[in-house]
Amino acid sequence: MTAISARVLQGLGSGFRRNAGHLLPPLVTALTAPTAPADDLTTTTPAGWAAMFDLDAGNPAWLAQLVGIPADPTLTAQQQRDVIRDRGAWWGGTYQALLAAIRTVLTGEKRVEVAERDPDPWHVGIRVYESDYGPGVTADTIRALAERHRPVGITFEYTFYPPRSYQESEDVAGTYADAEVLAGTYRAAEE
Repeated sequence: MTAISARVLQGLGSGFRRNAGHLLPPLVTALTAPTAPADDLTTTTPAGWAAMFDLDAGNPAWLAQLVGIPADPTLTAQQQRDVIRDRGAWWGGTYQALLAAIRTVLTGEKRVEVAERDPDPWHVGIRVYESDYGPGVTADTIRALAERHRPVGITFEYTFYPPRSYQESEDVAGTYADAEVLAGTYRAAEE
């Protein structure tokens, strides 16, 4: 018996239930079963929201669509919740939205670089460090997130810097002199 069928039975009153007999509960359950999913969405959660509007209790894909964010099946439920909570995802088609979407699956420094008009007005370069990937994140995950925010006519070119790349070392140390001060030896720099 669902919550809505229990409420309907209660609303019929004890006299009606008594006279209707033992077949009434199965009948009410069968008649209210199609409305049970909608009833579950409108039930109030402990946070005081209807379940459909409570991000922690409800289906994040439902809420994402409600605020204009396409559902992304490559993300876990928690990652979808993070995308919704980060209002940057609400700025569809902007670079702020692009950066915010990609950063939801990164850890550490969450480095994402966007180079506009590289090499022409219709190309955008996106650079991500693999060492910042969160658990289970792949280049395909990054591409899927970025494509959701790609303006019409723009082509994305992706660069994924592998962990401990020369590019990452240059970003951390800057110059060979700075690297020598930071590490001392080549072996220490590798670590």
